[in-house]
Amino acid sequence: MFYISVFYHRGFAHNALDVKPKVKKFICKTGVWVTGIDPKTWIAMHRKHHEHSDTEKDPHSPVNCKKPFDMFTVQFKSYSRMMVRLIKKDRIASSTVEDLGIDVHPIMAKGLWYLPYLIQIVISVIIGVFSHPIIGISYWAGIMSHPIQGWLVNYYGHHSGYRTFNLKDDSRNNILVGVLTMGEGLQNNHHKYPHSAKFSILRKEIDLGYYMCTAARAIGLISKVHVVDATADILKEKQNSLKSDQGAKD
Repeated sequence: MFYISVFYHRGFAHNALDVKPKVKKFICKTGVWVTGIDPKTWIAMHRKHHEHSDTEKDPHSPVNCKKPFDMFTVQFKSYSRMMVRLIKKDRIASSTVEDLGIDVHPIMAKGLWYLPYLIQIVISVIIGVFSHPIIGISYWAGIMSHPIQGWLVNYYGHHSGYRTFNLKDDSRNNILVGVLTMGEGLQNNHHKYPHSAKFSILRKEIDLGYYMCTAARAIGLISKVHVVDATADILKEKQNSLKSDQGAKD
């Protein structure tokens, strides 16, 4: 989740972090082995999500799912299609991620997508043998839990929760999902300020991912963390809400 939330998402997809070049190169080369997810494909799909949020063109939205668990299939198919398009150098798909300066990872391009998962299974078995089986299982479940985390964010972050900002999409802030996914569940805030590394705005909201960003900056992995001041917009939303309530009473 550290790789995906901090680097793939905030750092590379939205440029909310100034990641040092050597660190970016390292993350892009090792990300597949750690997460099982190709960075270029993930970023291209995510940018498409923001461009077409909660429409038929959205690669992962509850709008395109009949049931909550359908999101797993929708995510997988969208990811697979996007990867094929990028490998084939599709002009439209490639144009959205030209700034990254990277290709689809070689093991993915060769169809060896299962290797990272097998390696992580071997590592988890070794950990379990030399420590305790529960520790080994916990390691694998934690490092390979991104499909579940993605499902929680992509479905419930656009289906269940509250809206601080009145946006054109269906994004929601879901406190529980936010806690479970390093702040990623605060989708309404994120869609309002996609280029801000901090997803939490209200006092009750928790964004552990933001603190991971500041920690990465403290140890020299990141040179700058971009944060947007939401004070003025929060006040504006409250004023609009009061006007709406007053209009309803009249």
